[in-house]
Amino acid sequence: MVVFGGTGTDFDYFNDAWALSLAGSPTWSQLAPAGIPPRARRYHTAIYDPGRDRMVVFAGFGLGNSYYSEFGDAWALTLGGSPAWIELWHGGFRSDQLPQARYSHSAIYDPVRSRMVVFGGYRFEELHDIRYSDTWALTWDTVTAVDLSLASIRYESGRVRLRWYGSGMASLVASVERRAETSDWEPLASVTADGTGWLAYEDRAVTPGTRYGYRLAYRLGGDLLHTDEAWVEIPALQFALRGLTPNPSAGDPVVAFSLAGGEPATLEVFDLSGRRILSREVGSLGPGAHSFDLSSGVRLAAGVYHLRLIQGNRSATRRAVIIR
Repeated sequence: MVVFGGTGTDFDYFNDAWALSLAGSPTWSQLAPAGIPPRARRYHTAIYDPGRDRMVVFAGFGLGNSYYSEFGDAWALTLGGSPAWIELWHGGFRSDQLPQARYSHSAIYDPVRSRMVVFGGYRFEELHDIRYSDTWALTWDTVTAVDLSLASIRYESGRVRLRWYGSGMASLVASVERRAETSDWEPLASVTADGTGWLAYEDRAVTPGTRYGYRLAYRLGGDLLHTDEAWVEIPALQFALRGLTPNPSAGDPVVAFSLAGGEPATLEVFDLSGRRILSREVGSLGPGAHSFDLSSGVRLAAGVYHLRLIQGNRSATRRAVIIR
């Protein structure tokens, strides 16, 4: 049995993979897959693809670019030989022809047609969850790159992650170059293909609110070539109260929010009569996205509550529903 991701007792989000051997005495062992792993998440689905000996993971809920949100990506963890993560579908697009990002959905493997079938799920929007009742199928069509090209680019957890692929370029050495909108191209680092044509790089020296362009510089037959440039915008740090995740919450209620700076901030909970039930100082967590477990110190009864986040002259409120 292979498991991926989830949350712990302190509501930390994980993106690790573990295997439980069922032969003889069951034994847990942590996998160390090659490649860039998916973002940490919970409420996702996973199926086993026996024809390719891999686990396929779709969607879920976790920390996105600067706040907690649902995902719409799909990943494969190869299990034969040396395990490796491969991004099958980046997701995040709005279209009637594509599945929307979601969490708490259902998924099965269709052995007759060799595909993953997904049904339902939720998307958080404003003060409530949007419920899906649609059905989608992910087939295993293979896209083969002819030239060296960008396969994926995304910003998460304070870094930009990039992956390129080139057929027949198993040992290619290239230089990662970056520029901002008002600067020239400059080299960042040298990267080498992993033996299968994949090159990966993480840029951690990024500034919030800045737009960056990336490309690879490499030589073939004595010629200096460049990949097409790709741009990504680093979100500015923002003050926001996402609310309960999920909402309504049947377990320990966890509030997701983000702070724009390091000044003092307070998270408060009020009942419908306006009585303040809980107040916690959260500014010490620092700027960025955070989650806070409301069950620490007080147990909230089932009902409707109002959350308020205050930092300086800014405040945000959200409605929260707890069921028991």
